[in-house]
Amino acid sequence: MELNTSTLTPLQRQMAERLKVSTLTPGFYQPSASVREGIHRVVMAGDTPVLAVGPDNCPYSEKQAEALAKSPKLAKALRTMGFEGDLSATTKKGADLGLPDTCAAMIVKPTGEVVEGTSLDKQQVHQMNSFVTLPPEKGQTLAALICTDNELLHILDPWAPALPTSGA
Repeated sequence: MELNTSTLTPLQRQMAERLKVSTLTPGFYQPSASVREGIHRVVMAGDTPVLAVGPDNCPYSEKQAEALAKSPKLAKALRTMGFEGDLSATTKKGADLGLPDTCAAMIVKPTGEVVEGTSLDKQQVHQMNSFVTLPPEKGQTLAALICTDNELLHILDPWAPALPTSGA
């Protein structure tokens, strides 16, 4: 799909270009029974789980969760969204995450591709990098930020190319 930026504001163009270069794109995921029953590495804002980054027994997921929990940029974004409390990384059972029926997710895509309306079914879950444990209306905002911010993107995908810093 070709990116048409002619009707976008400069900020929208910048975000569109960042999404095009990013290796992650915001999408949706319906948590499976195994996710709801599993144990996950999560980032908490106070007592609220906000991101699940992988299984509890994965050292890489542990590293990602801890890096996200230390990110001043993520902390500021969550405060702006109305979340209180310090960020922390921990493990939680899926049943304790209060997952909505549909979660926002950060979905893997090739750099340079524009993807619209991405939704994963159970067979495509391997394409998901991580997911937001919040309702979609707040989760999509957080997913979009993570996919378009150099610091946060590189915590989840250290091999992603650098994102553009100014609009086209």
